Amino acid sequence: MLEQPLLYRLTGACRVVLYPVGQTQTITLYLTRQQAEELADVLLPVTDPLWHAPKGGEKMAFTVLGANGLSTLFLWWLAIHQTQSYAPDAQTAALAQLGQLAAFAARWLPLGTAWLLVLAGTLFCISLVRSALQAVHYTVWRTDTQLGSRGGLVRRYEMRLRLSQLNYADLRRSPATWALHYCPVFVSAGACRPELPLFVWREGTPLLRELLPEMAQLPPDTRADTTDRSMVFFLPAGIPLALCLLLSGCAATGTTSPQRYSVTWWDVFDTVTVISGYADSEADWNTQMTALHADLLRYNQLYDIYNHYDGMTNLADVNAGAAAAPVAVGDEIMNLLTFAQEMYQATDGACNAAAGAVLRYWHDARTAAGDGAEVSADILPKTADLQAAAAHCNMDDLILNQNTGTVYFADPELQLDVGSIGKGYAVEQCAQAAEARGLTSALLNVGGNVRAIGTKPNSGPWVAGVDNPWPDQDGQYATARYVDTVELQPGQSLVISGDYQRYFTVDGVRYHHLIDLTTLQPARYMNSVAIVSSDSGLGDALSTGVFCMPVEKGQALIEQLNDVEALWMLSDETMLQSSGWGK
Repeated sequence: MLEQPLLYRLTGACRVVLYPVGQTQTITLYLTRQQAEELADVLLPVTDPLWHAPKGGEKMAFTVLGANGLSTLFLWWLAIHQTQSYAPDAQTAALAQLGQLAAFAARWLPLGTAWLLVLAGTLFCISLVRSALQAVHYTVWRTDTQLGSRGGLVRRYEMRLRLSQLNYADLRRSPATWALHYCPVFVSAGACRPELPLFVWREGTPLLRELLPEMAQLPPDTRADTTDRSMVFFLPAGIPLALCLLLSGCAATGTTSPQRYSVTWWDVFDTVTVISGYADSEADWNTQMTALHADLLRYNQLYDIYNHYDGMTNLADVNAGAAAAPVAVGDEIMNLLTFAQEMYQATDGACNAAAGAVLRYWHDARTAAGDGAEVSADILPKTADLQAAAAHCNMDDLILNQNTGTVYFADPELQLDVGSIGKGYAVEQCAQAAEARGLTSALLNVGGNVRAIGTKPNSGPWVAGVDNPWPDQDGQYATARYVDTVELQPGQSLVISGDYQRYFTVDGVRYHHLIDLTTLQPARYMNSVAIVSSDSGLGDALSTGVFCMPVEKGQALIEQLNDVEALWMLSDETMLQSSGWGK
């Protein structure tokens, strides 16, 4: 077999595949075109050949019947593939576009039948084009010792088969052959089994007798008997057709099966947000995502401590005015600050939303340095400034009046910073609102705050990964990108806090964004901690609080809580887990 794909032709190269007699292993050589032709003429010289080149209807039949056989193989694989569960991987993503076509066709047909028609039509068109390109310049010949063929446009090829090694010849009948009045003839010799027919034969013509007299024992006017011959090809694509229809009948419930979709946003909580999920149609998915995006944007603006927005009172307004007089706020802020007071008590002050006076110094230093940058020590906050600010971080000075819906600072220098709880709390509220609107299957990932809605249809729970916090100096991982994976039940969340996310370095020491308020410096107890809980806001608060306390104290806290588990990743690259982690 001599093959010249387009790239080979441009470089003057040729691939030669040899099929030694009595062996299943092939020998592949890469030669110049001239060398390849000389080698072929030495091994199997073409002497006094009988040539035949298909034309007109015969060439069209060759193209269609060659594509038909190829489609059968593809459809067989796809029919089996469609019995497998969907998984959130590249394989599912690759079929997403076909899924949209199938969903469109499913307006009039059961989804399984729509899938069958879309896939069969698409694959047949692809194989038809491939077969048509192969049929260009196609010629078949016979000599006293060999059969051969050549052709192709983009990929040129030439095949020579020794007649003495011919071990298989098959004339295949199908509805397509009845319509076209041609039958494809397939041959093989030794280990060489071409996927395309050697030629097509029209009953009553002498071609079969001329090229394969050993096969053409019937008189030209006698109908060929195909009993017991290649019954698997009797109806090309018949087996996958029956299988797909069977699957369609078993799966059809009168409604369209949910399709997988995803969306990415960059304008929420200063991080990347990725939502994956299932919906009955793209229109339903877009409606849900529009509402979810609007909710996240609103919470982002409400909990922003740096910017004011027209038409609302947010935390920046509270920080600016609550020391002078009580500031009226909406339920979203009042409920958040009430939750912040509860988490302050639960974590013994390790998660403190009233510590904005201290956290602002570290925020300003991190902003000036840039994420991941190596800078001089001059950028570090002064110890005296931090100690002075720490005197104004008392949660008792945050006065919430539930009756009037107002917030007041008893300490004029108190400042709020809800970075430890705001994003997780917002994700939980937005997820609950989406569930109330009818979203039944989705995985929300808002900058590492992961929240599950329902499960994947027919595929079990959503799965989230726990980041490996120990990359090498080049940012690569010696083992794996994730140190563990977690199956999230409906309503569960995974929140991770680590020193590898937002930081700068001074003299090789990493200064990250999670501040231990007992030392007023970045916490050094661990590299990362992952919290699984039934509430994303709780998980966010605990991940910050547990990160900023000794491991033993954090373990005791987690074991006291219901439906909360944790995984600690320590600086010696070992891990500890709570008693129920992974169970």
